[in-house]
Amino acid sequence: MSTTLFEKLLENSYTEQQPVSIFLTSAIVHGIVSQLHSGAVEVRTAEGKRCTIKTDKIEAIETL
Repeated sequence: MSTTLFEKLLENSYTEQQPVSIFLTSAIVHGIVSQLHSGAVEVRTAEGKRCTIKTDKIEAIETL
């Protein structure tokens, strides 16, 4: 599945269950990747909430 740098970082978070910060235009989402889909990622936050993000909307990723 991995074709872009962002997808590789997200896949690594998913595999190793390591937290990431995903930067969008007007928000930052912190959590662990719980699902990877073609063109989207689902992140589980520390509060247990799930957030689905289109990968083409990601501006930056910080691995923790």
